Amino acid sequence: MLFFSELLIFWGLFFFTPKDYANTFPCSPIPFIQNGIPGDWLYFENHANSQYERVGYDFDDTILISRDGSVIDIKPVFNLTIVKRLILDIKLKRKIYLISNRNEDQRSEITRLMRSIFSPQDLIGINIILLGGTNELKAKYIESNRIDVYYGDSDSDMVYAIMGGAKPVRVLRNTISKDKHGANIGIFKEFIMGCSQRAS
Repeated sequence: MLFFSELLIFWGLFFFTPKDYANTFPCSPIPFIQNGIPGDWLYFENHANSQYERVGYDFDDTILISRDGSVIDIKPVFNLTIVKRLILDIKLKRKIYLISNRNEDQRSEITRLMRSIFSPQDLIGINIILLGGTNELKAKYIESNRIDVYYGDSDSDMVYAIMGGAKPVRVLRNTISKDKHGANIGIFKEFIMGCSQRAS
């Protein structure tokens, strides 16, 4: 668990990263990079630290590319790289947790969006947790649900994954995302999912 001083450093990084900072991480044919060293996803999948059963996903800029901030677009753009990953996790019978900072009154809208890409049977296996603006509770939910791996785009996702005991995996933001700050890629020595900023 991180100490208070470390959390202060994190919040400083989050708030003072220039707002015009765009994450245009180069796309690589290598699926994952960790600590600047290329590493194939199969390594992650086949070693002891990857024998996992519970997977968590952030929503905005992880599954849904946020072109209009908190507003869900009439014509949403999904991160198809992550959608494919999520579908594979479902096929492998892993327990899926979608943990979002959105409000409870947006549940039906989020469910409707998920229905456009997942079958009703697949949706049954996805636990949707809406934090309603209390994003700091994310670590608690990751820990209490014993989530092994957590996918997210922001520094807060990486911090809360680590605090909750999950392996953090950084999803790169698409350049059309409205959110241009709070993503200091690699600062937490997380796995980085190469090419994950692509919408198709």
